[in-house]
Amino acid sequence: MVFQSCKSQKKIIKDDLILNIKDSIVCNNKIERKYNLPYVKLGDKISSKKINDRILIDVKANIDWFDTFNKEKGLQENLNLFILINEEKCNENSLAPFVTSYYEIGEASKNIISLKLFFEIYSGSLRVEEYYYNFFLDSGLEITSKDIFKSQSKELLNYLNNKIESELNDFFEEEMTENEKQLIIKKSLLTNLSQRFFLTNENENGKGLDILIDSSWANLNFSSVFNVFFSFEELKPFLKEDFKMKVGVE
Repeated sequence: MVFQSCKSQKKIIKDDLILNIKDSIVCNNKIERKYNLPYVKLGDKISSKKINDRILIDVKANIDWFDTFNKEKGLQENLNLFILINEEKCNENSLAPFVTSYYEIGEASKNIISLKLFFEIYSGSLRVEEYYYNFFLDSGLEITSKDIFKSQSKELLNYLNNKIESELNDFFEEEMTENEKQLIIKKSLLTNLSQRFFLTNENENGKGLDILIDSSWANLNFSSVFNVFFSFEELKPFLKEDFKMKVGVE
């Protein structure tokens, strides 16, 4: 395909705490690349900078195809530069393989914000990079399992692992052997709480914690990344009191 013209379309939409930075590459009146990226804007500029700088680390990994990323610049400026460089390549049919980005907002309150950020990259085949972020708004610091749970007790790990095992066992295809299933389940069980997680807002299961279980090592013929949901209600005995207050769990 030969591209005859190229221009970007820019728009920033405010949605409470999140500025939605939208940008796209248009070649020959056709949108070839489309990007949506979150920018957190708080009253506290220091906290805002901590959050956005953290997100920018992962954005850089996906937009720095031409080694032009400027760490002194912010998200909007670097994305603008990325778009301008791609505009010059419209007629060469050599746009960057960074196809699109989008995000999902989970818990969003005066205390906490959680985001999932997705990057679609095409390099021979399409793959999706997925990033999870959970921040305290007053400090701009990332939330860890130590901020959520009273302790990393055997009782807590057993509770989490029992549910993970049950859900993964239901998920796997019937043609897999029982040994294959059990191996994947065993490897997916938690030995600590350092896994990626996402704090969800109200849904059909209530507020809770989505834990990402990655079994990509198993070379499955289907998705090997699983999300297992735990409601705050079921986790209540294990949650810290100050965390329960921040997410509105009584």
